[in-house]
Amino acid sequence: MSHLIKTGALLLLVVFLGACHSNDQSSTSAENTTENEKNSPPLDDVDVSLSQDGETISSKSVLYCLPSNNCSEETAKRELRNVELNKMTENASVSPVKEGEEITIHIDGPQPEKISFITETQRNDGSYISDEVVDGRSFVIGGKGKYTILLTVQWENENGEFEGRVSQAAKLDVE
Repeated sequence: MSHLIKTGALLLLVVFLGACHSNDQSSTSAENTTENEKNSPPLDDVDVSLSQDGETISSKSVLYCLPSNNCSEETAKRELRNVELNKMTENASVSPVKEGEEITIHIDGPQPEKISFITETQRNDGSYISDEVVDGRSFVIGGKGKYTILLTVQWENENGEFEGRVSQAAKLDVE
């Protein structure tokens, strides 16, 4: 808990110092240049959604771990370990999607460094789980059947350190 408080205090200090930083172009610090070039909006309120052919895919928020709610990487990992996809999506509506066609990921907020998803497929001979890293802002499901997916979007700072993670779960009927 004390580590969480120290991390939170450090984050607040960095945000405060960043807000007080002038945009003096004479600075030669590589760190300042990176910060100025990045110029992304704050990671406070992010919305992640899915669609196919302009139709929204129904999804449920499973994890919303951002600086605004004092969430750490350890908390995010612990929360995701406890996720049981079938229970999380038990009452969720099933979205029909087309096999082999792109599912688009929409991110309203700063663009993340990593996007991945886990699929659980129910077939007559059992349940199968796979995971993939998304290259770009879309992915394709290549087989017909009933799928439960967990999409995870992660933000990092310029040093590769955790800044936030959002996960959405959805039930798909791939036709």
